[in-house]
Amino acid sequence: MLRDAAVEVESGSTWAFSATYGDSANWQRVDAALRSIAQRRAALDAEEAGWLREAEACQIWRPLGMVSAIDYMERALGYAPRTAQERLRVARALGALPELTAALTEGELAYSAVRELTRVVTPATEAEWREAAIGKNLRQIEEMVADHQPGDNPNDPGDPEHRMHVVRFELSAETFAALRQARQLLDEEHGSHLCDDELMAAMTGAVLAGSSTTESTGRAKFQIAVTLCERCGQGWQDGAGAKVAIDSSSVERALCAAHRID
Repeated sequence: MLRDAAVEVESGSTWAFSATYGDSANWQRVDAALRSIAQRRAALDAEEAGWLREAEACQIWRPLGMVSAIDYMERALGYAPRTAQERLRVARALGALPELTAALTEGELAYSAVRELTRVVTPATEAEWREAAIGKNLRQIEEMVADHQPGDNPNDPGDPEHRMHVVRFELSAETFAALRQARQLLDEEHGSHLCDDELMAAMTGAVLAGSSTTESTGRAKFQIAVTLCERCGQGWQDGAGAKVAIDSSSVERALCAAHRID
């Protein structure tokens, strides 16, 4: 049924249907066609991921006179920079995740679902995550993933410390170009394409480390304010007025040279 629907969609010249909503034969045909398209799109996404890994391995952008894999994906594949970065991240992750790759190839999970799952899934946990994600929509899968870290199982209790924070900037053309250049330099310095969190950590670390080391009071010019619960040990870092939960290792680093204020 799906194959027949696919053929009809590809050969049809218009989508002008005169049937009413009550025409069961019509809505079933449309539903079959759309599901067929979604399944074929998922299979293409899985195939593309494999070729992206090959493209990165042979550094396909160099003989074409481009500067990076992201640059190649923007020019040759038509992706926006952010989309290209995510596609490449997912492609790399799927190289070690045959279960998720199969789920995508078979149309069992959509690319958007697999994209979220690759944030936490490891080879040891992918079977459990695949089973847990079946039948759920993207929003539900995002909530499943949100408070987990790589290596967790889907039934493990979530930890708010692992939730990622979405930040959006609006940049002028000049600043946008400078940001792209900074990302390229940092990628080359680290020998790999940095994820957003690694990129911002490197950039903010460079700025803060470049500040004058001391004030007239003898204290460091730049200080991190951390609030610690003495009962449970949970810590929160102040980020220009925002109180952000941090993990135990971050608390330990802060305590090494802390100036305590009761």
